[in-house]
Amino acid sequence: MISFDKQNSRILIYSMHNLLGQISEKNLCRRLDRFLCSTGCEDIFPEARQTALARVISDHCPIQLDTNKVKWGPCPFRFENMWLQDPEFRNKFKEWWQSEQVEGWEGYKFMIKLKAMKKKVQS
Repeated sequence: MISFDKQNSRILIYSMHNLLGQISEKNLCRRLDRFLCSTGCEDIFPEARQTALARVISDHCPIQLDTNKVKWGPCPFRFENMWLQDPEFRNKFKEWWQSEQVEGWEGYKFMIKLKAMKKKVQS
């Protein structure tokens, strides 16, 4: 096991309670500022960072581990205006748009055609 301690994670949290949970002259201080992980963990999650969150109930701050690997849905599609400067792209786009046959009201047809164009442009 290794201590997960990254440079940007300056977290120094100590427990100031004894084993009974009471403050006394014989306080036990324990460092509670890091995650422990296996040695291969950093190879799998090289961008991982830990963050101390706000204390809510106890005298401890929860520590969040962000592996930066999670995708929270599809990436937004952004149309680039420079694509329109390429005559080949304009012709291809026109061909794609006219080849899509969709039934329904106009707003629905437009939405479905846009989704189809996104897939074709990204491929």
